[in-house]
Amino acid sequence: MSGRRELRTEKNVNSGGKLNWTKVIIALFVIIVAIVCVVILFINKDKTEDEVNKENKGIAEEVKKEQNQETQYKTIEQMLEEFGGEIAEQVNQDTYYINKDGKTYTAYVNDEIVEGKIIPWSGEAKEPAVDEVGNINIYNAEELKWIADQVIKGEKNFSGVTITLRQHIDLSGRKNEEGIWEGSQWTSAIGFLDELPKKEENKSENKIVEQPIEDESVDVTNENLKRFAGVFDGNGFCIRGLYINISKRYQGLFGISSGIIQNLTIKNSSINGGNGTGAIVGITDGKIVNCRIQNTEVTGVSKTGGIVGIAMSGSYLENCTTSDNSIISGGDYTGGIAGYVNNNSSIRMCENEAIISGNNFVGGTIGIAFYGTNIESAVNRSNCIVGEKYVGGIVGYSRSSNRKMY
Repeated sequence: MSGRRELRTEKNVNSGGKLNWTKVIIALFVIIVAIVCVVILFINKDKTEDEVNKENKGIAEEVKKEQNQETQYKTIEQMLEEFGGEIAEQVNQDTYYINKDGKTYTAYVNDEIVEGKIIPWSGEAKEPAVDEVGNINIYNAEELKWIADQVIKGEKNFSGVTITLRQHIDLSGRKNEEGIWEGSQWTSAIGFLDELPKKEENKSENKIVEQPIEDESVDVTNENLKRFAGVFDGNGFCIRGLYINISKRYQGLFGISSGIIQNLTIKNSSINGGNGTGAIVGITDGKIVNCRIQNTEVTGVSKTGGIVGIAMSGSYLENCTTSDNSIISGGDYTGGIAGYVNNNSSIRMCENEAIISGNNFVGGTIGIAFYGTNIESAVNRSNCIVGEKYVGGIVGYSRSSNRKMY
């Protein structure tokens, strides 16, 4: 009996020694992992915000590249097999005019065929006709450019005027085989903010006082603010080939709007701007209804959204969507629909499928929403949202309790 007890004891001592070595090895492993983590954190600490944004955008672009590889490319010949007709003219690398049954159509390779002869923008402007009640119909890119010029020059903000698209518009921007965007740039965002003096002389103390202009405190009544104030009705048509590559703030088809923008699609486009960048509008305190983006890249510095960069207090967005072949990239405050939503705004029935990347405050629908903002029936179907802090499927960070989301 005693021998067995001793044997058992000896066995326990030996097993205990082995257990101690196991603990030592585990402890060393934990220490090594901790050291590696500290080193990584130290390295990341030295990274600039721009470097972090580029890394996150790179991740998002890889996801989009994988999606594109899974999508079957359709040639012009395959499109004609399905649609019928014959090629009348090749306009550029992806655009053809098609004749069928006595009508002319415009075919966009691997995209769609639309009725009418859509002529790419020449870069010029042309005054459109005005009807008997003062409303305007837009039939081509040149007429759209004229609208932009009137707002930029401060000659008209089109308050009380309805501007209606009567045809699809091609602003001629294209991505070449190297993946670089080229063509006529839309440097005439409809509405912009003059650069106000950032310094003024204080005569009493005889010194210069810095007066920075904050995005979120823009006064829509300021005389330096050239804004669109009318109704722009896309009428179910789309604007494609919108190409913007400008470092200035408030970039998009519209720069600044306090009017109504509705029933409009932006597709096959690239918008690269500064603070407050969105495909439809950079900054708004008006309404955006039934607008969408498809196969579009939107890139900003901060406060970046697929539809709108900055929604000022009291803004209203409804039934706006972004497609899964779009990518929205920014720094802080990046959202699939809106980047930065101010107090008492309403975001209703909006849906995001786009790939999103940013730094802090990144959301599938909204980057950040402030007090009193009503968020109702928001949907996010994106399979990739990349950010650092405050990252959410619907909202990155919300200070509003008025939410009905899923």
